[in-house]
Formats: sequence, structure tokens, C-alpha cells
Amino acid sequence: MNRRKFYIHSFFSKIKAALSSFPKWHLTFILILSYSTAYHLTAQPVFADPEPYPFGLTPGGTPPWTRLVDLDHDDTLEAFVRSLTLAPPDFEPQTLDYYENRGSNEAPEFVFQASYPFGLPGPSLDHFWQFVDIDGDGLDEVFFIVWGSDTPVKMRENIGTPEVPNYDTAFTINPYGIVPPVSDIDGGMADGVTPTFADIDSDGDFDLFYGGSFTNSLEDEAFYYSENIDPTCDNEDPSDDGTDPQFALPIKNPFGFTFPAGVNILHQEIFADTDCDGDLDMYMGYPPANGLYFENTGTPTDPDFSTLPNNIPFAANFGNFVDIGGDGDLDFVSASSFFENISPPFPEPEAGFYFVQDGLTFNFIDTSSEFVTEWIWDFGDSTSSEEQHPVHTYAEGGIYEVCLTAWTPCKSHELCQVIQVMTGTRESRLEADFQLFPNPSGDLLQVELEAKEPLQNPEIILFDLLGTPVRHWSFPLNRTVIRERLNLSGLSSGIYLLKVQANDKFLAKQFLKR
Repeated sequence: MNRRKFYIHSFFSKIKAALSSFPKWHLTFILILSYSTAYHLTAQPVFADPEPYPFGLTPGGTPPWTRLVDLDHDDTLEAFVRSLTLAPPDFEPQTLDYYENRGSNEAPEFVFQASYPFGLPGPSLDHFWQFVDIDGDGLDEVFFIVWGSDTPVKMRENIGTPEVPNYDTAFTINPYGIVPPVSDIDGGMADGVTPTFADIDSDGDFDLFYGGSFTNSLEDEAFYYSENIDPTCDNEDPSDDGTDPQFALPIKNPFGFTFPAGVNILHQEIFADTDCDGDLDMYMGYPPANGLYFENTGTPTDPDFSTLPNNIPFAANFGNFVDIGGDGDLDFVSASSFFENISPPFPEPEAGFYFVQDGLTFNFIDTSSEFVTEWIWDFGDSTSSEEQHPVHTYAEGGIYEVCLTAWTPCKSHELCQVIQVMTGTRESRLEADFQLFPNPSGDLLQVELEAKEPLQNPEIILFDLLGTPVRHWSFPLNRTVIRERLNLSGLSSGIYLLKVQANDKFLAKQFLKR
């Protein structure tokens, strides 16, 4: 028997023996881009007992690979399910079924549509694995597991449109400079190579991890990794935006990984931030239905996987991590089972900020709660920022609604304030002690102002969020103190800005009417 036939026989014998002892694998995949700062709340997510055949998915065989992906860019995840017949001599995939989602991402309702859609190949030793927009063109390519010995990385390019995907009829072999792992023992390539792409270092492009197996011995089994780099200059994707990937030669066990002892059968890895700490953790699946969880104890930009793995109740390469129910954590979904994430709730973010004004320029200072990792500002003049403490200059004075959305990796909270942008100098502002209460108010609002100088014909003007005056009060007498209870009945609930002006000067405060 020649070397290739021996490896194919050995490779599939191991797979068949492992799967025959456990007829159904339950596994998963998702790709999540990580955030800028990490925090650690729990060492390992906790999952409930499985619910079988969830959300209308009906696998045609076992084991059913399941991928959820928004392939047509309608903001709803569709499902692809492929089942494998592990019977000699061909070991060919049995079905590839496509399901549309008639529900939502939080409450999916999958309905079968077609088999082998969008030009995806029929039964063969090439088995789809990951949909990923590897070159940043807005179209998801598909990468494959190749059931065989000494296998390359295979890709089908999406030559359709964002709304109507269509896959090239020919494979691209080892694209973007990919070189599959080679054995330290005999120089042979890995068998059943399974390419998984994830932005493990948060630099804006996808890096590559290789699953698979060497069938000769345990000595060369490892986690193999290729960084997405520019080999000619600065060790980054030469496009600097993820649109021109180039991959370095694979290295063994990066980031402190220790390959599990005794595993020398097909292993596959996926990445997801299931503990909601801002970095990508790794899940490993291998037969028969074994799963391991590797926590990333580093940061999104400097991963560290030196902590030994823990067992999990499913093998995580046959499905997806998705937030079912909209509760902010990632659950596990495959065609054969659903595992709800029942970990303790993550802290709710609370957005907060104040500002310091200098003419048209505002220094916004973030005071959001702990664990916030991303800030999105809307300054109310069609401009925005993602800085934590931005400085913004308005083109002209007026009333603007400024909104801050504060994000943890799993949840968000928005806070909006109405501000008055004053175009004059500090001398145009009233010097006074100024209070509004209660805030939030009902139909009555107490205004108290004690000025440093007599006020000539003071006025109170109330503006809505659009800057439209909705109420006006005038006081003809000169005075230094205003104590008035304003009747707000008839006004809708919402945020208002109250402006007091006199002597060509003014002060303004916002309040909420319930």
C-alpha cells in the first residue's frame, strides 16, 4: 500500500471508529471581531442541557454541520446544514440544505428552501466549513474541509452580489500565500486541513488557524497558526484594512497554547467571545463529541492561551454561537441541538458624560460605567466620533442633541443630552445660581435663578429636541431673583431645553418631562 492510500485509510478509519461510538456530534462556529479593552467576569460560560432539533432545522443525516450566516445581507442569519455519510469507500457528504430565516436573529424560524444553493458544490470529499469575507469586498467566500490526506486549503470565491450570492465553479487552492502545516516527523502535510479565520489580535484583518490531523504519530500534533501579514514591509496586511490578505508560514502552538495530550484525530477550532470580556476565546472539537474550551486570559491585541483547557458539554465545531433571546450572551446552535447560555448576567453598561464649553468647541468627558469598551458619539450636527473623550467644534451656534452609546462587548446603553451652543464670549452668559426641579418633572416645573446683577425684562423660552420654541414666559419687571412654577401641561413627554435670557445674556438647562 502506498503512503497516500495508507494515510487515507488510517485517517478515515480513525474518524469512522470515533463517530461510530457516538452517532451525533454537536458542534459550532462563529466569527466575532473583538473590542479594544478586555475585562474578565467569568472563567467559563455555563450552558443548559440541550434541546434537540431547534428552530425548524431538520438535519438529513449525522453529523450535521450547521452554519448561520447573513449571506444575502438582509440583516437576518440564514442556515446551511450539511450531513456526512461516513461509509466507505467515498466518505462523501450526504446533503447540503439551505434554510431561510422567517423569524429574527433572536428568535429564528428556519424554513427549508433548497439543496446545494448558490452554486455550492454537490456531494464530494470537499466539505464546506466557514463563510468569511476574507478580502473585505462585502461578499462572503466559503472555505472547505477536504476529507483526505495531505490536503490543501480550498476556497470558492463569491462572484455574485451582496444581495444575490453566487459561487465560482472552480476552487482556488491555497489562496493568499497560504501554506498548510507540514509534519516535523516526515515532512508530510496535515490531513483533513480545516482553515478557521479570526481576528485574534484585533488588527482589523483575519488570521488563520489550521485544524486537521497528522495520522503518523502524536509528536507533530499542534495548533498551527498563520498571521495575516505583509512579508515585504510592516508585518501587516498591505492594504491596512483587511482587503489584501497575505499569510505567513504556519507556526506551532502560538500564544501559549498547549496541545491536549492524547489527541491525534481530526480536531477543529472555532473562536467566539462567549465570556463577554472583549477578546476571542477558542473552542476545540474532536470525535467522539469531545469539546474543550480555551480561555483567552490576555487582551484583544495580545492574546494569551497559557491556561489549560476545560471540558465543555458539546463539541463546538458543528454549529454557531448566536445570541438567542437578545439577552446579550452567546448561545450554541446546531441543527441537532441548542445549548442555552445560562451564565450569570453580565453587568449592564450605563452611558454618562459631561462637557466643558469654550465658544463653539466642546470637550466631552466620558463618565460611563465600568467595563465599557467602545464609545460612539453623535454630536447632533451629522458628525460623530468613536473616541472616549472627544473634542468637537460646531460650525455655528444653536441647540443640538448629543448622544453617547456606550458598549460592552455584549450590551449597549445610550444617553442623550440637549446642549446650547453659544457663539459669544463668556460675557454673554448670565452669572447666576440656576436650578430646575423636579427633574424629571410632571406638569409643573420649578425654576429658581438668583443673578449677580439685576435682570431687565427676563424671559424664559422652552425648546423641544428639534430646537423649536414650544412655550414662552416673560417678566416685565427688573429683578435679580426668579422663582416661578411653570405649567407644562399639554406638552409631550421627552427632553426639553429651558433658556433664561436677559440683559443680552442667557443660561440654559435641560430636563425630562414624564
